[in-house]
Amino acid sequence: MKERTKIPNNSIVEGAFGEIVRPRNNYIMNKFNAYMYYQNAKAYSQGNHRRWDEDSLKKEGYQKLKEYKEEFDKLFSEVKVG
Repeated sequence: MKERTKIPNNSIVEGAFGEIVRPRNNYIMNKFNAYMYYQNAKAYSQGNHRRWDEDSLKKEGYQKLKEYKEEFDKLFSEVKVG
């Protein structure tokens, strides 16, 4: 990649020459990571240091991912790129 090359927001760049591979929107994963961080902090404050291993958190996590995807699709279904 040449010096001063502008890389579009939400792009995945890889390789020695910095090839822009594809766009990626991080909306869903950012919301999911914040949710999981909150759940972990809440569990730690209650002395539960093994919350990550619980099946219930995994089920909640999958449900949240589904909700965030639906939310994303609803918010951005009318937005056209390009």
